[in-house]
Amino acid sequence: MPASFKNKIKIISALMLFGLIGCKSTPTTPIAPSFAEGKTVYSISNLHADPKGNRLFALNYQLPNLIPVCSKFVIKSTATKVIEVEHAGTNYKYFWDSHTRKAGETLQENFKAYFAPSCAAIKTHISELSSIDKKGIQRGTPIVGMSKEGVLIALGRPPIHANPNLDATSWTYWSNRWSRFIIEFNSKGEISEIIK
Repeated sequence: MPASFKNKIKIISALMLFGLIGCKSTPTTPIAPSFAEGKTVYSISNLHADPKGNRLFALNYQLPNLIPVCSKFVIKSTATKVIEVEHAGTNYKYFWDSHTRKAGETLQENFKAYFAPSCAAIKTHISELSSIDKKGIQRGTPIVGMSKEGVLIALGRPPIHANPNLDATSWTYWSNRWSRFIIEFNSKGEISEIIK
């Protein structure tokens, strides 16, 4: 894999984990000040919410209610296993799960993989991506030919318990609790196949 591509993945990963350095939390410690109750945050990837219960999951299920990247949220409350946020007049609950916990990622760390105090860097980065990446981001779905960077913004980070290393040539996502799909990447870091 070319060094420039690895650097781009590192940059996107850093953007998606904005604010983690020096802010490691445990499940019982308060959320970092920039992620406290009443603060405004922005989605740094598309979010796929459960339309029935207005739920978001740390496991990042690819559910049908698409909330676009850079959407504005207000943190309403934080707890050990759930963070409540409001977007466009609707309250959503962001749930932590045992798989993510067992992989060593706290709720706060996981939340910061999808939300940041600003979305400016992500907007700039999207403008530099290919047209196929932009199409996938707009749809919130993977498309053959998309880059790993595009997938991270279109779908969010794949669940850490099944995908600890983003340099891997395949990523597994869950559509819901019962169904998953695998994205295969070629040597250029572009989607070569989507296995459902």
